[in-house]
Amino acid sequence: MKYFITNIILLILLFYGEASNPGFHFIINITLVILFLYVNILWSYKVLNTDYEADFKMQSKRKAYKISELVGVVIISLIYWYSDIFKNKIIIILIFWIHPISRFLLWLIFKKKKLYTIFIKDNELFFNNHWAKKRNLVELTNIRFDQLNKNLCFVFKSKSEISIKTTLYKTEDIQKLLEILIEKSENEVTIPKNYIPETCNKQSSLQT
Repeated sequence: MKYFITNIILLILLFYGEASNPGFHFIINITLVILFLYVNILWSYKVLNTDYEADFKMQSKRKAYKISELVGVVIISLIYWYSDIFKNKIIIILIFWIHPISRFLLWLIFKKKKLYTIFIKDNELFFNNHWAKKRNLVELTNIRFDQLNKNLCFVFKSKSEISIKTTLYKTEDIQKLLEILIEKSENEVTIPKNYIPETCNKQSSLQT
């Protein structure tokens, strides 16, 4: 929560300075942007680097980095560059670039450290991804698979669903995870029919 509040304060200072005082000192703006970037990276890394006592845990091979997010930031940056909303356009554009830059730096960290992001202790699932999420596995009601994005979605009774990208984890770990989820749920949950483990896909492609 302290990181979230710090980010809000920094954003208020940045936008207030630009909106109320067009001559807001450039050095102060740059300092606030750097602080905002630092807080974002520190916040995400603290969440992702948290280790839980667990009966089962899964290590991520890498951090997902969406090119679509990068394209979106480029488009927004161009729109602001050619608009007359703010005087110091470069500061506002830098704010938009904080998220993709922090995601890229986290991607580099993941590539080197390969952090654990999924933990199961008794009937509880912990998922570290930007925010630390906790779910009661007894309340699992359904498992879906998004073939387009290669995401497994876990649906729960009282809380929002959790989605994991299968390409970021070892196939055998995902299989074990699915077995545990089905075993611990009080509902009749099955593996989605459209989900085919990566190893099976490779074997079928070799046979053809």
